[in-house]
Amino acid sequence: MQLSGTDILDTIDAEATGTLKDCYVTLVRCAKNPQLYFARRLNAAMKGLGTDEDTLIRIIVGRSEIDLETVKDMYLEKYDVTLKDALDSECGGDFKRLLIEILH
Repeated sequence: MQLSGTDILDTIDAEATGTLKDCYVTLVRCAKNPQLYFARRLNAAMKGLGTDEDTLIRIIVGRSEIDLETVKDMYLEKYDVTLKDALDSECGGDFKRLLIEILH
């Protein structure tokens, strides 16, 4: 997206700070490519110590009847691993089985 000949994300980066900047960047990324945005959020939820189970549930269940197939494709393209394999390595038990079942 261009704003006055400059990419809107570059403008936000130069003009905003803190939480407001984070909000603007999130809005623009989601508007530009929602499926990539959700793929990134899923990856962030599984990165590092612990897993943000609430985010995984919210995105996987929330997108399941909208565009989850495309989100899965974007995840594979961006991270070189299937979303199923990522969930398989980061989650466990009934929670993992439930999420993987929703993916199908």
